[in-house]
Amino acid sequence: NAGATQVGSARRIVARSPLRSFSRKTVSVVGHGGVPKGKVTAVLVNLTATGKRAGSLTAWTAGQPRPSTVNLQFPAGRTASALALVAPSSNGRIDVRNASASATDVAVDVVGYVAAVNAPPVGKPSPSNSHYIRDLIDGGSGDAQAMNQLGCDDAMKPSAFVLLDLG
Repeated sequence: NAGATQVGSARRIVARSPLRSFSRKTVSVVGHGGVPKGKVTAVLVNLTATGKRAGSLTAWTAGQPRPSTVNLQFPAGRTASALALVAPSSNGRIDVRNASASATDVAVDVVGYVAAVNAPPVGKPSPSNSHYIRDLIDGGSGDAQAMNQLGCDDAMKPSAFVLLDLG
């Protein structure tokens, strides 16, 4: 079964510390901050930054190419934060990059995670799952069937939220 889980109150896994200009930090998320060891397909983290100069933070799967989009843009001299949903690497890590012309104080808090037992690996949907996703998006009649195929055994119960990657 697949399921999204909130860890309660946010749990800090990277204390507010300086991250050098245009550098990255690898962060272990699986097995930390309330995220269990095991098959976790995504973590929901809150990124916080305070810098002398404006910049941005990007979080992504460790060991993979950095995406062209950013998760947080922050102004000079002020604190800003944003949520990011990130797939951890096979060893449970994510990368966080500071794209600012100065060192920036960065903190990472875990807010939740998505665990999957029977779902396909992130980034490798099967053709049958693609069909069911299209059916969901188009408002077709197979919504409950689609959710069951994706590993949700309680598709007929009201949901608090649904996570989709349409990229």
